[in-house]
Amino acid sequence: MSFAEIPWFEALRLMIDINLKGALICLFALLIIGALRRSSASLRNQIWVGTLIALLALPLLSLIVPEYGLSLFPDPRFWSYEEPVPISDAELQALLAEDGLIGPQIPGSMDLDISKPFWLSMSLPHFIVLIWTVGLMMMAAWLIASDLQLRRIMRKAVPTDRSWQDLLTKLSRTMGLERNVYLLRSPHIRAGITLGVFRPVVIFPIDAEEWSDSRRRLVLSHELAHIKRWDSLIEILAGLVMVLYWFNPLVWYAVKHLRIERERDCDNVVLNIGAKPSDYAMQLMEIAADYSKTPVPAFQSTRISQGSNLKDRLLFILDPSVERQGKSRRSTMSVVLIVVALALPLSAFGFWDSVEPAKVPLTETKMKSEELKEKTKSKSDKQRNSAAWRVGESIYADGLDAGKRTFKALKSEPKGKIYFKESEFNQLGYEFLGKQMIDEALTVFKINVALYPEAWNVYDSMGEAYVHKGEYALASKFYQRSLTLGSQVEKQAKMILKRLQKAIESESVTWSPDDIIVRDMKWDETKSGEASSSTSPQHTKID
Repeated sequence: MSFAEIPWFEALRLMIDINLKGALICLFALLIIGALRRSSASLRNQIWVGTLIALLALPLLSLIVPEYGLSLFPDPRFWSYEEPVPISDAELQALLAEDGLIGPQIPGSMDLDISKPFWLSMSLPHFIVLIWTVGLMMMAAWLIASDLQLRRIMRKAVPTDRSWQDLLTKLSRTMGLERNVYLLRSPHIRAGITLGVFRPVVIFPIDAEEWSDSRRRLVLSHELAHIKRWDSLIEILAGLVMVLYWFNPLVWYAVKHLRIERERDCDNVVLNIGAKPSDYAMQLMEIAADYSKTPVPAFQSTRISQGSNLKDRLLFILDPSVERQGKSRRSTMSVVLIVVALALPLSAFGFWDSVEPAKVPLTETKMKSEELKEKTKSKSDKQRNSAAWRVGESIYADGLDAGKRTFKALKSEPKGKIYFKESEFNQLGYEFLGKQMIDEALTVFKINVALYPEAWNVYDSMGEAYVHKGEYALASKFYQRSLTLGSQVEKQAKMILKRLQKAIESESVTWSPDDIIVRDMKWDETKSGEASSSTSPQHTKID
């Protein structure tokens, strides 16, 4: 699939869907946490974990769960439109040649160069999806690069001494941790960092061998609490959420507070196994002093680390009113399921308006052919000098083929005897169009195009005729050509082009011309030099 063939509008709908619904999930989690602000950090951490899981499940559920539209916003497919390519001279030549109205060359016509750079021809939905995709790729690249850098540090790290291993064995037994943990030291690490999900590794600074027994016990206890809670896996989920929702501020807020509650929860574990709050706070202050010596590498800033949120953690550790007991596995699963369950019904609701157009019946203006013939017989000799009137009379009297023959015969008449006027042919075409004589109207408009190939109004009229015929793609080409030639109803033509795109996209919907043609906009006839607009609601006959 080429770059231009990407399903932009479906991607845009999914992007907006998951971000709006993701914001609602985050707001729901905030309300719960606000109501439980005096509860333990463990419970609040579990709520944020459930929020992460719900955010990750939301895109998949949005794709597979049947959607029930709430019709809150217009469908993104119709925010903008793909600018159609104007009809080329080659296509125009072929259309006019079908009726034998032109020779081998359209006089005075030339192909228009409408080529544009890709970024200038992009519509708004294209641009939004492109920006979102670029941001997603940059965020993913940053997280991957950070992980690779940390793994490079891990490969070059050296093992700790035997005393660290003895302490690890003792603390693992105390905390009920059954997984094997590897302890390493590195000159590139400023504080304890935990890596790995199934083979967890804790990396300490290179001078960790000089730490006191108390500091060793407190720091290692905190890192083992991360490992017991599978926080490395949670951090991977947080990274995926940040990639998918990279420009959603509520998601960034949720991830930030997940990390805050995660550190508080692990600090509570350290205090619950016998550490004094004052001693633990003093050790954190020493870590803060080490951190202040040199800047922390950016790739370590969001990792599971002893050095994160130190000020907040100190206040939390020294607050005697804080509930420090962790929650059971059953309560954890209950909270996660409650938050995740929110994503299922939420994913079933869509925000987009239906593409079904409002139906406006056409005004019935058909007349009996006998009446039409009688009206044409009452014209004066002066009117018979009008080529448009003669062609119309011939069509009314003897049919479309007779009108074509009349036009070709009039073209060979001596100059001055018969006059050709763009506005009169335009009026005649709309006269036929108002009577639902679509083929006759198209032929007259083609005659006008052959006579006046550089006039924007003739292409605008052709576009409307093809709308009535139901050939929307061809209609859009004629409207676009009128714009490139300086249409004086530019706003109106662009509105019609958007509606044409909607009609083309909605193949299963029956459209009438009144669903597409703008009837409530008028333009100044004095600017165009023409007698009637191509969008006049009344189709007046030539007098």
